[in-house]
Amino acid sequence: MILAIVDFTVSAADQVRALSFLATTGPAARAEPGNLGFRAFANTGDPTHVAVLHEWDSPQSFEAWLDSDTFAAVSATLRPMMTTPPVSRRFETRLYAPEK
Repeated sequence: MILAIVDFTVSAADQVRALSFLATTGPAARAEPGNLGFRAFANTGDPTHVAVLHEWDSPQSFEAWLDSDTFAAVSATLRPMMTTPPVSRRFETRLYAPEK
């Protein structure tokens, strides 16, 4: 599984706008083949911070997302709002579910 965490900043005036946009595009991202989850967050202590957490079932599905029209549209809308470049951390993981 691929887990990607993207952090970026926007003006305080744009934080709600960025989060609202991500909320409306979340269903399209979740509809992409191999997507296991797509969530956007705000840091309650920082009115300029936005984070996106998304999960993919394979490196191939994640790469397909990066090449998708949906990703291009998300980037085209969010990048002009960003006050710093996005920081993207990508992890290859496996689900940990201990037996009880």
